[in-house]
Amino acid sequence: MKREIGWLATTLLVAGLIVGSSRADEPLEQEDRTAGTLDVAPISAPYAQWLVEATMSTHAALRGMEIVARVDGVLRTIAASDAGEIGERSGADDDEIIRTGMAAVESPESPDEPYEVTSPLLDAGGNAIGVLSLDIAADDLDENQVVTLARNVRAEMEERIASEEALFEAIP
Repeated sequence: MKREIGWLATTLLVAGLIVGSSRADEPLEQEDRTAGTLDVAPISAPYAQWLVEATMSTHAALRGMEIVARVDGVLRTIAASDAGEIGERSGADDDEIIRTGMAAVESPESPDEPYEVTSPLLDAGGNAIGVLSLDIAADDLDENQVVTLARNVRAEMEERIASEEALFEAIP
């Protein structure tokens, strides 16, 4: 249900409809997700989205991907394999990953669910610029293999990111 609401809210924002406002020139008030409402902002990060799509197409084991970065001081999903997640406010766990530089691996609860590997995302110069979240199929992979794949995918992506600002630029 949250993803459906996220998709709808993003669609409405992209279409230029302001929900909760009677005038188009009034700013959209962001709502707090902890109160059970959705906090979504319109995001345009063409290079980041291209990078997600290009990377997903070259790794069959990837089931999903998100890039989280700061937008106006707030951590938000700026690119994702699921377009409905773009613009969503990120949680405190992503802030912790950036702060500590430590990755997190969430093992699947059932055989048909993927591993989720969340790690700091760096630019080509080694500067922390956000968070990369990968959903990796558990098919015939143990946790060590999943972590190795996640490291390799992240390294491939980082080589292609000149800076945090480049994520928001046009596709070269």
